[in-house]
Amino acid sequence: MSEDNEKIMTEEADVSEEVVVSETESAEADAPKKKKRVNRKRIHELTAENDMKYCGPLSYRYFKLFGWICIVISQMVVVMGLRVTLVHDDPGIFSNETLFTTITSLSLPFLLISNFAVLLNGHNRYPKLLLINGSISIGFIAFYLLLYYHYILHAVSPFFGGKLEADAGLNELLLRDESYHGYFAFNIFLDMFLCTLLLFFADYTPKKFFKGKKIYIFRAFSLIPILYEATSVIAKILATNRVINLPIATYPFLTTKPPMCFIMFMLMVLYIKRREKIFRKNGKTHEEYREFCKTNTNSWQFSRYFNFIIISCSIIDFLVAIILAFVHATNAGLSFDNFDAVAEVIEQWGFGGATPMLLLVPFMLLFSYTRTHKKKIIDSIIPLAGVVLIVIVYVDGIFQLLNGFAGLIKEFVTEAANRI
Repeated sequence: MSEDNEKIMTEEADVSEEVVVSETESAEADAPKKKKRVNRKRIHELTAENDMKYCGPLSYRYFKLFGWICIVISQMVVVMGLRVTLVHDDPGIFSNETLFTTITSLSLPFLLISNFAVLLNGHNRYPKLLLINGSISIGFIAFYLLLYYHYILHAVSPFFGGKLEADAGLNELLLRDESYHGYFAFNIFLDMFLCTLLLFFADYTPKKFFKGKKIYIFRAFSLIPILYEATSVIAKILATNRVINLPIATYPFLTTKPPMCFIMFMLMVLYIKRREKIFRKNGKTHEEYREFCKTNTNSWQFSRYFNFIIISCSIIDFLVAIILAFVHATNAGLSFDNFDAVAEVIEQWGFGGATPMLLLVPFMLLFSYTRTHKKKIIDSIIPLAGVVLIVIVYVDGIFQLLNGFAGLIKEFVTEAANRI
């Protein structure tokens, strides 16, 4: 009997050991989950000591430099395109259209990301960026209008009998060209100003006005840049289809970026706002969130999310462009044998132009908005040098255009006289 009792006690001991081992294994299996929860919590408690060490070698200054190089090239392409369209003078230097289209499409994203970096890092906040981008945009518009109305129309008005007649004549010359798309959009500074204005209304908190629930009125002002962008897109579509004729004087008021590029920017704005909302759920303040934005961890997560947005929107933009091309061809009664021509029209609307932004993916992996520089004077020299180069490009282009206009205007006046 005692042997049976000992046997039973031994079996119970073995069972208890198995239970203990099972509970231990279960605890170990749950350990990684608990660790993940702890790590997720530490994201909101990052300091210089527990922050990740990786900091990409490319700073906002490099992106600003890349952007301005692309801008100068884009304006060279615009001037050369005007020479080809208006006076049929092909310099031949920009024969590779795909290459230079890709370069010019990267200028705005580089500069917008540079602006993002400045804002997220807490330097030169919104007032300064709005002043800089707004001043350059308005200055560019003023320079263009002065150049067009005071110099170009003044130079060609003797051939038409007056400035008003010259303005109408130049617009008619453009419309006679089959390769003319109805507009020229080249004021990239206006795009920067509108994007900064959108982020300002969405992120900035006024100190004196719009307190309490009135802050929603301030946030609603975000619709101003959104509606401006939408109006520009609609105007480009109507002008491309020759439903309306945009006067030459309206060109610097048109935005340059494709619709999907602006949607990317809006998604990044929403990402920043949602990230702050999640961060402040843990009892943190807006000032603490600003300090959190200066961490390498947040910078790396920003870059990864931006790459995700770029890849996703590029794929969606490509699919939307194909769908619109089929719809446009069907409505216009065109055969799909001319699909390339239809796709070119859709591209002029601004769709299908986000694919080159995939080239930004490796740059973003090497980018860190937390990397700063002490010598701020260089940040001012870069755009100043870019503006000087652009002025040189336009002045040289104007002289080339005026030389080419002489023969075309004489031909146009002679043809008009023969009609009379």
